[in-house]
Amino acid sequence: MASGTPPPTFLGIPVELRLRILELPALDIRDIIRCMLVCRDLRDLLNGSTLYTYKRELERCSMVDNSPDYPISTKLEKLLDRNRRWRDLDAFSVKTLEVPFVSGPISLLGGIFARTVRGSNKRDLDIGLLVLPKGDGDVEDIIPEGQNWGEVIEAIAIDPEQDLLVVVNGVQQE
Repeated sequence: MASGTPPPTFLGIPVELRLRILELPALDIRDIIRCMLVCRDLRDLLNGSTLYTYKRELERCSMVDNSPDYPISTKLEKLLDRNRRWRDLDAFSVKTLEVPFVSGPISLLGGIFARTVRGSNKRDLDIGLLVLPKGDGDVEDIIPEGQNWGEVIEAIAIDPEQDLLVVVNGVQQE
């Protein structure tokens, strides 16, 4: 290296390489945003990047990318449309359901609606699980048999990802 020549820097490499490096999955979007706040060149470079915009929108929604089969532009378009629909309460489709349940605790998580329903003896309570449709599918209503939860259910918590149902029940005081 000749004397007086500044050492090569990240900003000194070609734009195409900088973009490829910044788009690596190992780089956290929050770190990239911090860099953009202090470096105008990076901000100008990434503001036009579809991948950066997609990653930023995912982070803003606290979501993760789990669909590697689609191009980034398609995923970004779907994500922005989803965000707009939630913001404007403009549902893609509306399906009205009549769901029988008894006044009491309910839980909705991961497309599963858990609620209390009357048991077979009309006094005890059961837990009903309504699996909400994805897209145009049908609703599946599941009422597990053989489990008696008693007369009072205080709370229900579900986590479909862990195949977990928690029921807090008690004895009715007279």
